[in-house]
Amino acid sequence: MKYLILILITIIFCIIGAQVLIPILSKKDQSEWLSLPEVIPGARIISESEGIIEYKGKRFILGHGEYKQKKFLIEKLCLDTMPESTIIDMRFKRQIIVRRDVF
Repeated sequence: MKYLILILITIIFCIIGAQVLIPILSKKDQSEWLSLPEVIPGARIISESEGIIEYKGKRFILGHGEYKQKKFLIEKLCLDTMPESTIIDMRFKRQIIVRRDVF
């Protein structure tokens, strides 16, 4: 009798646990994804595989992924309105390298 009660309690906990865990584990990623052309809509794609675009004489090296965050940084720091021809390297997570284009 004791074993039957323990088995029933275990089954109840498993059912409750499944009802809580299944929605959490099956939740789709809610973040918005941007494609390379959406980072700067008027930009020309130089290399899709390396994530390089060009916009008004500025070359953006974006690398792969996290385009939404990179678009936010471009807009916040006004990197697309810099006056000179520049190369803006945003491949790395914690730094942005801006250098004059010598070509």
